[in-house]
This record gives sequence, structure tokens and C-alpha cells, in this order.
Amino acid sequence: FPSAMGSEDFSEILLRVPGVFLWIGMGSVSQGYNFGMHNPKAIFNEEGLVYGSALFAHCAVKWLENNFSR
Repeated sequence: FPSAMGSEDFSEILLRVPGVFLWIGMGSVSQGYNFGMHNPKAIFNEEGLVYGSALFAHCAVKWLENNFSR
């Protein structure tokens, strides 16, 4: 996927602090998902939620491991 910024405001934040902007896919046009997420006709392939949830949970656990001592 090509690199892209979510918004110009967020790109300014990333110039100052480490971070990431990513898209978690909702399905492709070839799969029948023809409308973007802000369109009232949008439908989503919910299988992607598993991967997005796992990614965010992993990031949270790693952050906690690196920022809090036991």
C-alpha cells in the first residue's frame, strides 16, 4: 500500500512524537465492497476486525511492558 497521511493535522503530530497512522481494510471493490467508510451505503467485511483488534491489543501490551516496571 502507498504511504499516505490521514490528515494534515495528524502529520504535524507525527513530526513531533513517534506514532503511526494506518488503515484497517474493510474489503475491496473486487469483493463487492464498493463504498467508502463514510458513505451511508458502506458495508464492511468484519473479518478485518480480528486483525485490527489484535494489532491494537499487541501495541497496548508492548507499551505497558516498556513503560511500567513490575
